[in-house]
Amino acid sequence: MEKHKKTYIDLEKAQYMVAYDIDEDNKEEYPKLYELLEEFNATRIQRSVWVFNNSKTTKELLNIFKDHIKKEDKIFVTQIANFISNQ
Repeated sequence: MEKHKKTYIDLEKAQYMVAYDIDEDNKEEYPKLYELLEEFNATRIQRSVWVFNNSKTTKELLNIFKDHIKKEDKIFVTQIANFISNQ
């Protein structure tokens, strides 16, 4: 599992959380998804839950993530007010 890193809050951008469920048959999707999360400077807070700052809307982000997974996979994106983690 990848090492956790600190996320610095940019008050000019919204905070988001993304969670996903990749079908067992679609494991090849992980590298593309991880690359996208790295582009967003996201921090993993659980196995398939990440947080990050971004200036896009929730709908725009959802569409971006959907382009990186297959139709049968699941993705959830939500804006959050703030977060705290013990990591």
